[in-house]
Amino acid sequence: MFAVQSGIQLRFPSVKHVTTQQLHSWLHTTNNNSTMNIMLLDVREEEEYQISHITGAVRAGPETSDFRPIYESLKALATKGENYAVVAYCSVGYRSSAFVDKMQRYIADTQDNKTYNIYNLEGSIFKWANEQRNMVDRSNNVTPFVHPYNIVWGKLVSSKLRKYDLDK
Repeated sequence: MFAVQSGIQLRFPSVKHVTTQQLHSWLHTTNNNSTMNIMLLDVREEEEYQISHITGAVRAGPETSDFRPIYESLKALATKGENYAVVAYCSVGYRSSAFVDKMQRYIADTQDNKTYNIYNLEGSIFKWANEQRNMVDRSNNVTPFVHPYNIVWGKLVSSKLRKYDLDK
């Protein structure tokens, strides 16, 4: 997984990354009596999202080309103060890094000079699942399973956690 993460960081040098440990901390703690406001974006295909996603995540497919609604939500989130972050994830981090990169370019094209707290989740949902962190399925039931994306990339997630079909 380390080699994959290193390659992703080299391919998308402008994208900031957050660890699974840091995201878990943000989701479960408060600082100075104020909660960290997190916008989680799942940048996977619908069938992957249906198997599992991090609780509270909204699907923003890898094919997304209209970043305006996400940008507007981001601006609204940022007005609440400095305790916020937008975190995108996919299976291993490539699609979500590409998504964050495109989103950053969209924001730059708006001539908005504000710096936003936008991150890719390092290791993405495969690392999250391998660490046995909570996920939910399409019915919001807790699940340990994750869609392995394909036979090659799926080798990065524990075999006992792989699930291609929600109904099986």
